[in-house]
Amino acid sequence: MLGVLLGVGLCGCATVQQTMASHPWYELKTQHFRILTDADQKKAVRSAIELERYRRAMLLLWSADANPEEVTWVLMVRDLPELFEYAGGSRAGFFRDFGARTVFVFSADQISGVDSRDVLEHELAHMVTHLVTPRPPHWVAEGLSKYLETTRISDEGEVAFGKPNRLSMDWLTNVGLMDLDRLWTWNPSDRGEIGQYYAAAWALMHYLITERPQHFAAMMRELSKGHDGRSAWRAAFGDTPLSGYWQAVRDYLARGRWQLLTHPLPAVPEAVNVRRMSPGEAHAALAWLEAVGAREKPMAARAAAVARELDLAEKMDPTSALVKDTAVWRTLMNHVAEVEAREVATKKAPAVCPADVANDQPLSPGPWVPRTMTTGFDAEMLRQIDPGPRSVSYVQEFYLAAGDVQIASGAPGGVPALFVLRRAGPAGCVVNGWRDETSQASALWLASWWEAKDRSHLLLLFASRSQPSDDDSQLRWMALATDGKRAWWAARGADGSPVLSGKEPRLRRAGGKLTLELAGPAGGTSTSYPLEIASELGPAGKRAKEPGKP
Repeated sequence: MLGVLLGVGLCGCATVQQTMASHPWYELKTQHFRILTDADQKKAVRSAIELERYRRAMLLLWSADANPEEVTWVLMVRDLPELFEYAGGSRAGFFRDFGARTVFVFSADQISGVDSRDVLEHELAHMVTHLVTPRPPHWVAEGLSKYLETTRISDEGEVAFGKPNRLSMDWLTNVGLMDLDRLWTWNPSDRGEIGQYYAAAWALMHYLITERPQHFAAMMRELSKGHDGRSAWRAAFGDTPLSGYWQAVRDYLARGRWQLLTHPLPAVPEAVNVRRMSPGEAHAALAWLEAVGAREKPMAARAAAVARELDLAEKMDPTSALVKDTAVWRTLMNHVAEVEAREVATKKAPAVCPADVANDQPLSPGPWVPRTMTTGFDAEMLRQIDPGPRSVSYVQEFYLAAGDVQIASGAPGGVPALFVLRRAGPAGCVVNGWRDETSQASALWLASWWEAKDRSHLLLLFASRSQPSDDDSQLRWMALATDGKRAWWAARGADGSPVLSGKEPRLRRAGGKLTLELAGPAGGTSTSYPLEIASELGPAGKRAKEPGKP
């Protein structure tokens, strides 16, 4: 069939994309979904209502009141052949998290229960899990999704969780239960033992939800606060590793007595607002599909396909708000293609510190002596100081002109610490780091950042507090600048310390100089700190949540 499609120039046949562009397209809006579809209008409306029902049903696993306001974008194509054009033949739906927006893709002929219903609900479960726990460990995300994919709503409106997952059971019967500690190092790109990983994640998740519900709830609360997976596990289960439950999980499976959790489905609003899309907006929807598609395709080729569809959309309907909103994919895809090319080049590069990283004095004593090499491009240096749950509060990568850098911060041993790494092949090269042994902190996190328009410099604003509190007057601030070659304190107080007091930080430019302004307590006088950074900065990056805060 692919050969026939590729031979359109000879036979005059239309490609799948051309056929899709000629279909009527609709935009559907419900309380929690914004759907773009070329499906039959009546089927699309039924599908939209079913999405709302199953979203609400799955959220009951967390609590009867769990119902976040976030709206998820959905691309619902007409049928499986259309889906396979963008997803590849091995997928029946997929969910993508792009930070500022999340996208759920599936075909309308699955929603009524034909063919790959479990796969559809598995991806819907990923979406629901993301609403409650934005960055779960891979085994938690997949284990929960495997658990939730068997969720069913009866004709009487009762939701049932916990039915056995037959595919996972077959793997466990034929191969057995793997070492559960291996789940921490599950690499999604490793397809060799993927069935065993999925089965083990499902089995452990089913056991925890049924036999250790309070511990499971505690772990999920920690994850929802932004803590990393290992820290959340330790906070809930103490020092017992995953493998410590291997025998209990195996015995639980052997008993074969599955406890089903049931709950009546709360009322779900069924209002669906339907609008016929313009031909230009149809091409905008195809640009979305090209951008988020799961089919194996070089990122540069995907970026070019997105650009082609957007060019048509903007030409045919330049005033459409939907077309204008979709145009962001052009910039995003070009950026991702650039990052992918850099990562490919990085894998081939030697693990050698770049020559332009300065041999400066460290900002404070510690393992982060500039030009020191690390075995990986990660936050392991903080965990080596203290493997506890507060060791790493925040990790972020940036792509500067000099090279890729990673910023990591936390409070290992209850002491604030941070460091900057420069990518060096598969490893990292220390740019600089800092740890204040004279103070205590419950967390140190990257509150906001500003990147120079030419990507030459980065201004980082860190926040810390000595103990958990809602009192913003306890916050302390530090402004760090880096160009990927050096790292330095961009602002200091009158005593020379980089630790600044105040609240409501903002940048101000006056007389050609950039300053950091911090408000005083109870509306008192603000203090301005001159910033040591010359580049013109772009807008502030997305403000990160304080660890431990919802």
